[in-house]
Amino acid sequence: APWQVLDQALGNGDGKVTMEDWKQAGLPEAHFRYFDKDRDKQLNVHECSSWWMQRKPARTMNLSEVDDPPVGHLKRLGSHKPPLPSEDLVYQKPYPHPREFWNKHMDGYLPANLKGAQVGWPAMNWTRE
Repeated sequence: APWQVLDQALGNGDGKVTMEDWKQAGLPEAHFRYFDKDRDKQLNVHECSSWWMQRKPARTMNLSEVDDPPVGHLKRLGSHKPPLPSEDLVYQKPYPHPREFWNKHMDGYLPANLKGAQVGWPAMNWTRE
């Protein structure tokens, strides 16, 4: 088990994985604080397993974003930047030429709102009968 490796093979064998065990194993202190999710100054079985699964990429792990995450991290999708202006994205009849629409919205990855596009469709007049 990962906690046994950290405690018994690399640490002092006292049954707990602490910062002393971590240092004795030659691992960075900042990584211990990162994996100690409940901040109790020792790694439980789950935290040790998390480290074990990430031990190879953890060697080169950049922890600069832990205390200063990127804009929008753990926020609503799209909150990393202001919303797009919607004046040019809403269309009413007559709609733009298909080539112009394709170039702007498909090639440009922009959303579009086609107001009233369903008017006149047979599917809009159905009944249960």
